[in-house]
Amino acid sequence: MNVNRFRIGVRVTIGVVIPLLLLVFVGSWSWIASDKVFKEVEQVRDDRLHLTLLAQQLGKDLVHMQYYLTEVAINKAERNDGNIFSGAEDYYHTFLKNLNEYEEHSKKLNNGKVDEKIATLRKKVVEFFATGKRMAEAFVNDRTEEGFLLKESFDEEAEYFDFLLEPLLRRERDSSVAAMDALVGEMARLKQGVLLVMMVAMVVSSLVGWLLVRSLVHPIVTMKGAMHTVSTGNFGHQVPVIGQDELSDMAKIFNLMAQELAKTYSGLVSEKEKLATIILSAREGIVVTDRQKNIVLVNPSAERLLGKTHEEILAGGFFQLVDDPDYITAHLSGSNPPETIVYKSQVLSVYASPFFDENKVLVGAAALIRDITNEKRLEDQLREQSQTDALTGLFNRRKFDATMEMEVERARRYKHHLSLVLFDVDHFKKFNDTYGHDQGDRVLQAVGRQMKKTLRNLDVCCRYGGEEFVAILPGTPSAGAERSAERLRADIEAMVVDGLKVTISLGVVAYPDCGIANVEAMVKMADNALYQAKKGGRNQYKLAEMPPPPPPAPAG
Repeated sequence: MNVNRFRIGVRVTIGVVIPLLLLVFVGSWSWIASDKVFKEVEQVRDDRLHLTLLAQQLGKDLVHMQYYLTEVAINKAERNDGNIFSGAEDYYHTFLKNLNEYEEHSKKLNNGKVDEKIATLRKKVVEFFATGKRMAEAFVNDRTEEGFLLKESFDEEAEYFDFLLEPLLRRERDSSVAAMDALVGEMARLKQGVLLVMMVAMVVSSLVGWLLVRSLVHPIVTMKGAMHTVSTGNFGHQVPVIGQDELSDMAKIFNLMAQELAKTYSGLVSEKEKLATIILSAREGIVVTDRQKNIVLVNPSAERLLGKTHEEILAGGFFQLVDDPDYITAHLSGSNPPETIVYKSQVLSVYASPFFDENKVLVGAAALIRDITNEKRLEDQLREQSQTDALTGLFNRRKFDATMEMEVERARRYKHHLSLVLFDVDHFKKFNDTYGHDQGDRVLQAVGRQMKKTLRNLDVCCRYGGEEFVAILPGTPSAGAERSAERLRADIEAMVVDGLKVTISLGVVAYPDCGIANVEAMVKMADNALYQAKKGGRNQYKLAEMPPPPPPAPAG
């Protein structure tokens, strides 16, 4: 006979006749206790499941927001679809809405206590979204360098979110386990009460006691074992449902709750795997430590950039990542070390920083490593192009102005000699008019080559403009400048360019002989000397004359 078909109150009432009052009390008490447990089971399931789903949804919203900001926004911009941030804004507002709902529900479960982490998350997501929009706008508007700088901040803030969201997910999981443990305790107390009632009933009727033990104790013990199994992480475990009584209903509810927990846990694992995929597939090297500075995460990019195996990085430790412990220590202490370092023929951008929990307790440290060798090479090429004359290969006017300012200041401050030689090609217009501009260009190129060959390596050779050239001679007095000018004149006169003879006229000015430590004034004096050389018949140099002294002030 399957007595589980009958309600517990009916079985006790029918089975226990003497004393009647005891049986009524036993039935009522058993009913109330069971109903209380049922409500607690449903409440624990609903509250904790809701919080867990909200915490999981926050992680999904963040991933979708990051995806739209880094990929979809730019694709929309290319298709001219209107608001390029519509998708990201939707997930941004959804994130804030879910965060507010999580906060209200959390306050309800914690007697109105506000979690400070939620305020931090709300603040950080505003900054994260703003940084992402500025990054996307920079790439859309072809401000690549700015975009990459903002992307670094964007990625760092995304990583920071991982550390903020993980405690929420872990806390809800731990809360669910704690609630399960509380439920186990409640069931244990119910079991103890039922056992006590059974002992009293056994005095009245051994048969009723045997039936109660058979119909109540075994399902409760089975459920307790199932709860313990689930509390260890085996969410797939199910309690057998036997009969149609309250315990079978409890078993059904418990099985449903375990299934929901399994789905939630699977979702959390899936999100964790997504984050791990992002880290492991990132082009930047990422190394993370625990609070004891033991390395706990190394992605493949870090192995590639550092030229070390995973085992070598673990064995060397965090401070030996780039074989310079002082450099990593300076990063962790906030001493503002250089952002780049040359390591194994690479230029690496290294950022390392400790991170702390909400109580300012050290949690660990992380290093972000990026190869910027090509960027630096391009930067050097652009810098060289910006100060080099494309036709002659000499420095251009911009380089001359900057260098001359520096050299004049150095000569004035330390009382050094400084000379300037300005010259142009005689009758250059004739080359262009008679032989064409291509021939004129070849003449200028030949003059530039001879200029670099004749003058010293430390002299700064520049194309001043058109057929004019200028040379800065640091540490050279007027006599040395005159010798250099004459040698240059003679070397160029000896040249033959495509069967054509070339001559130049030169103006020379020297400091401190000229008495003026001013770039514009020295250039003007050299230009006047050049004019005198041309006026005197060309193919010669002239030394700038001292400016006349100012007239005396009138008396009275």
